[in-house]
Amino acid sequence: MTELKTGAPSRIMIVEGDLMVAKDLKRRLRILGYDVSAIASGGLSAIELARETMPHLVLMDVMPAGDMDGVEAAGVIQTSLGIPIVFVTACTEDHVVDRAMEAEPFGYLVRPFTEKELRSTIETALVKSRAERALVRAKDEWERTFDAVPDLIIILDDKHRIVQANKATVERLGIQREEIVGKSCFECFHQTASPPAFCPHSVLLVDGKPHFAEVSEERLDTVFEVSVSPLHDLDGRLIGSVHVAHDITARKKAELNLKQSEERYRMLVEHANDIVFRTDAAGRFAFVNPVVLRITGYSAEEVIGRPYLDFVHPEHKDEMKRFYEFQFLKKIPETYYQYRLITKAGKSVWMAQHGQLLMEEDSVTGFQAIARDITARKEAEDALRRAHHELEERVLERTSELARANAQLKESEARVRSLFEAAEDCVFVQDRDLAYTLVNPAMERLLGRPASEMLGRTDEDLFGEETGKHTREVSARVLRGQSVEVELSRMIRGEWTTFHETRAPLRDSSGTVIGVCGIARDITERKAAVTHTPSDATACYASPIMRRTLENARLAAETGGIVLLTGESGSGKDHMARYIHDHSSRCHGPYFAVNCGAIAPQIAESEFFGHERGAFTGADSRKRGLLELAEGGTLLLNEIGELSLDLQVKLLTFLDTRGFTRVGGEKRITVEARIIAATNRDLAKEVEAGRFRQDLFYRLHVFNIEVPPLRKRRNDIPALAEIILAQLKEDLQLHETPCLDSSTLSKLVQYHWPGNVRELRNVLERALILSKGQSLRVDLGSVHGPAGDEQSWSAVFPPRKPLNEIAQDLKRSLILEALEHSKGNKTRAANILKISRDALRQQMKTLGLL
Repeated sequence: MTELKTGAPSRIMIVEGDLMVAKDLKRRLRILGYDVSAIASGGLSAIELARETMPHLVLMDVMPAGDMDGVEAAGVIQTSLGIPIVFVTACTEDHVVDRAMEAEPFGYLVRPFTEKELRSTIETALVKSRAERALVRAKDEWERTFDAVPDLIIILDDKHRIVQANKATVERLGIQREEIVGKSCFECFHQTASPPAFCPHSVLLVDGKPHFAEVSEERLDTVFEVSVSPLHDLDGRLIGSVHVAHDITARKKAELNLKQSEERYRMLVEHANDIVFRTDAAGRFAFVNPVVLRITGYSAEEVIGRPYLDFVHPEHKDEMKRFYEFQFLKKIPETYYQYRLITKAGKSVWMAQHGQLLMEEDSVTGFQAIARDITARKEAEDALRRAHHELEERVLERTSELARANAQLKESEARVRSLFEAAEDCVFVQDRDLAYTLVNPAMERLLGRPASEMLGRTDEDLFGEETGKHTREVSARVLRGQSVEVELSRMIRGEWTTFHETRAPLRDSSGTVIGVCGIARDITERKAAVTHTPSDATACYASPIMRRTLENARLAAETGGIVLLTGESGSGKDHMARYIHDHSSRCHGPYFAVNCGAIAPQIAESEFFGHERGAFTGADSRKRGLLELAEGGTLLLNEIGELSLDLQVKLLTFLDTRGFTRVGGEKRITVEARIIAATNRDLAKEVEAGRFRQDLFYRLHVFNIEVPPLRKRRNDIPALAEIILAQLKEDLQLHETPCLDSSTLSKLVQYHWPGNVRELRNVLERALILSKGQSLRVDLGSVHGPAGDEQSWSAVFPPRKPLNEIAQDLKRSLILEALEHSKGNKTRAANILKISRDALRQQMKTLGLL
């Protein structure tokens, strides 16, 4: 392609079959100031001359002599050489003009024409040619720049279809550019048939404004910062958008690492044995760790905001002030010095302090330091100095004085060692194989074994296979980097002992987990004070239906699976759940119960799964949820039918994976807690109504136990009343419990108890309050009226019962129903049964109702 140099005449090539016309055209061009580079008579020769001379423009006859006409030659010259063509002809026939125009010439002159027309046509063609070349160069430059950008850039139309994508995009997707053009952006990036809710392009098509979003692309395993800008046509209509996606995966990982590093730093500072503090530029305390408060005896409120020099011993205050001023003035980055602090009690403490200025650009913003209590060392140094002074005076006592100083040093070291050895809690360290590598004396005393018998051995070796298996599961999570708080029970010297344990990963200098560090506190006595004592309730119940229910509960307790308890409100589902826990292998673990309907929806997720500090407003510290607290034990989800659909999804995920993430957290937590669910609703109908998830229903419906209502086990009422009265005696702090006479007990047995066991307890509690130490008087009429004038009876044929026993049960039920309907009037009850009063009395005596 030729370029026109500034100031040089344009070179023009003439293609004309008529020599006279060509010479005339050459003369006229020179008059106009153009340079004629060559003259060709035919199409083929014109192509060769144009390739050799590379003119700025070609004046082409439409039909020159030779075997190729001007239109064909013009197409070759313009397409392959990029030289503009202007047709010059005397022919005005339409078909000739139309064919010439198909070659898209830069001009068309019809002879005869003036020099002015010739100049105008040539200059217009040259300007147009230069403009097209500039446009091509600009397009090439734009495409090079477009492909050179490392970010992903795509241009979309208003239908989400990709119009253009840069090199980084196609390389990241791993497909050819031709394969991506024309496809939808969500089809290429998200592999979905419709745009996801977070798609910035979808939002732009609604409001037409630029958008900025952070998007996680699961397919590419990348997090992008995406900016979306609208594209408008000349009329201002939105015709598409430009997407620029910047990969911020490394930055997000760095932010996560920084957060973890800050957390480790915070833990180090808070658990350090040395003083760590920070001041502002004026020398006022801005932060202190707990060691500062422990050593000085001040509270945080008394320290924060006060000048640091207020706590320095008067003998060192002026010197420290000059030292600080000199350090701040000269901007000395790090310093070391020794001085004395004054505690709140007036005691002086020697400190060895490493300090560092806090800088922002060239300005000092504060001071940070780590200080160690060296009082003991100073005392030893003083002792050594005194010894040295005395040695100068008493050479004969030199050996004894040095020995005394060494003894003081050893005593200081012994005090440090005693912190570990004198701890009342068990402290231990295990390696990655969970073999003990260090135990303190408290653990030796508790287990009654020397450390030599424990080091190198595992929990399976020391406490048995079953206990060791559970602790290994907990420690496996610790080795994966999770800190765990759990209650564990072990058989120690023939007795079950319960510990509250905190296990944390032990890391080397590179951050790799190399073992487990644990602290265990014996909480057996505390647990005994609040723990429910399991009993064999089977002997308390006379009704066959309740005995069968307890047999099923026993079977459930022997397994570790999920149990679903159903039954009317107040029928005792929570007591049945506790019965299953107490008779299971988890009986020594924690037991928690929560009413799902009593938790506000806003805090429900936090209550179940816990939250991290700062997860929401008011979350000032990390909180463990009920699932985590029930580690190694049982969690009863009472009234599970009240659970919201959102929380049902999270609960289902936990039941499937045994893992969850705290609200606002990032680490996945694994928990081994048994779930028992209870409800008074028909969950199958709740599923049909869309209020309960079908998949969660099937997940819970593994072992279903229906707790019978009290009216179906009236034979149990005497035993239940006795148990409840004993409990109420303790709750109400009564010296003795009034007894139930036979008529009162008969009333209780005859009543239909719509409120079940809960109502029985309320009735007995009210009777106890109103009895004033006298015999109990139960007024059932104040609770519920009679069941109605209509009566109905049903007979159930239990397995393995003889006919006479079934008949007696039926007679007993009919008589009790009649007495209930007649409010205990035997004459009216006999009339209802269509028998005489004497016959009724005889039947009651036979059936043991008198």
